[in-house]
Amino acid sequence: MRIHCPNGCKIVNGELVTIPDGCQEVILFGQREAHEKLCLFAEVNCPNSSSCDLLLRRHLPAHLEVCKRTPCPNKIEGCTFEGQKKEIEKHLHQCHFKQTIRKDSDNSS
Repeated sequence: MRIHCPNGCKIVNGELVTIPDGCQEVILFGQREAHEKLCLFAEVNCPNSSSCDLLLRRHLPAHLEVCKRTPCPNKIEGCTFEGQKKEIEKHLHQCHFKQTIRKDSDNSS
């Protein structure tokens, strides 16, 4: 059995109506779950913060470029700074939590 992707239709007055700017895929019922995990029209949360609004998966890459909640890569070390990608780049030059790579000194005698 073939079905419309739920991200491309809705029920209005008891009738199934396709959403013109939604997903237009018609899929096999057994493939619904796999499709929904990848559907570009599915609503997703920003991986940076649940305070961001829901957005369509297809808009996620553009959102991540300007998301004000992008964590510093040194978050695992304890840094709490969040900002846009370009602010993160500047912050990294002065982040007090950045990992330092130690070189073992050569103790040859």
